[in-house]
Amino acid sequence: MDIIAEILETDRLAEEKLAAAERKKQDMLENTRREQQRLEQMADENTESYREGLSSENEQKLREELEQLEARQKENIAALESVFEKNGERWAEDIFKRITAV
Repeated sequence: MDIIAEILETDRLAEEKLAAAERKKQDMLENTRREQQRLEQMADENTESYREGLSSENEQKLREELEQLEARQKENIAALESVFEKNGERWAEDIFKRITAV
């Protein structure tokens, strides 16, 4: 009878160890899931921060380029106005002469 009791006790202990191992497995899976969520959240936050930084940087570059283009445009317009001031009357006379010479 002692052998049967020992077998039953061994079986009971094995079931307890199996249940404990199953609980530990579930805990480990839950910890892994939480860690994965935490890492995903960190990645999302980092991505958003990086996106905002790039967006801000690109907007600044675009503003600077636009300012440069506007400055060049003003310079070109000023140069054209200067040439027209110097030559406008002569050009108008030449155009008038060509039209009336026909």
